[in-house]
Amino acid sequence: MSVGERIRNARVKLGLTQVQLAKKVGVSRGAIYQWETDTTQQIRKDKVPRLAAVLELDPSALSPFGGGTVAPIDKDHKTNYVVLLKWSDLDAIGAGNKMKMSALKRPGYIEVEMDVSPEARALRIEDNSMEPQFRKRDIIILDPNIEPAEGSYVLVRLAQTGEHLFRLYVPRARGAYDLLAENPDYPTVTINAKFPAEIKGVLVEHRKRHGG
Repeated sequence: MSVGERIRNARVKLGLTQVQLAKKVGVSRGAIYQWETDTTQQIRKDKVPRLAAVLELDPSALSPFGGGTVAPIDKDHKTNYVVLLKWSDLDAIGAGNKMKMSALKRPGYIEVEMDVSPEARALRIEDNSMEPQFRKRDIIILDPNIEPAEGSYVLVRLAQTGEHLFRLYVPRARGAYDLLAENPDYPTVTINAKFPAEIKGVLVEHRKRHGG
């Protein structure tokens, strides 16, 4: 299926006209027509995140080399677009780590030059629990389709409280594991049958804030 066909199918599924889609994306109706008929070679890079969000598609689906996974910019430079979530957005992630893009008010995207699954997400660190390794405003990129190993950093959702924690993963016997904070002021959390949690992602990239 071509990129144009993906765009048209998604637009029709949402009940949007070309004019309505154009207004939502901030382009002309002619641009939508060119995209849907594949008469333009490539969608402008700065329009991809917004178009994907409106159409509720993974941004990589808007690449002729993609289809929901990898979105190369050209043959020598492969880039994936990963949605940058707020911590409050994590509660909207449903079964299979799927999130309806329309649930995000103003989604942002960042580029990663690696293979990650379509469910990969990015977050900004908001507290000092993982300092000095991870500081406030650092960006972490997490992939839920990777199995954690000892020493991995993971994002988990605590079943009893619904709280999300980003911590160091240390496995124990019988499927239990500890979640360690780098900052000694924060306690170690032990996950087991009595205090369960769901691993929502494993760290695949850490981007330190400028000046950090």
